[in-house]
Amino acid sequence: MIVAGPEGLIKAAYRKFNIKDPKTAPGDDYAMMREVLTRRFKRVLSDDPDRESGNWPDLVLLDGGKGQLTAAREVLAELAIDDVPLVAIS
Repeated sequence: MIVAGPEGLIKAAYRKFNIKDPKTAPGDDYAMMREVLTRRFKRVLSDDPDRESGNWPDLVLLDGGKGQLTAAREVLAELAIDDVPLVAIS
């Protein structure tokens, strides 16, 4: 995960996620996308539910196509987050 702000890239906010769910098959990009986004947004929901810290994204840009976008939409819907735009680029 990379993060950018008004001044450019924020390297201190970059994150590398290890897939922890043992049911996720190697190469299952959609399951990995679900896990990473679920972990990321559950964390920010618990740390900053009022969105005051500036850690909430204005936009999520996904590396993938329709399937990755669908997985991301499902995660945000499950977490009742409806105001973070998603863009998928394949």
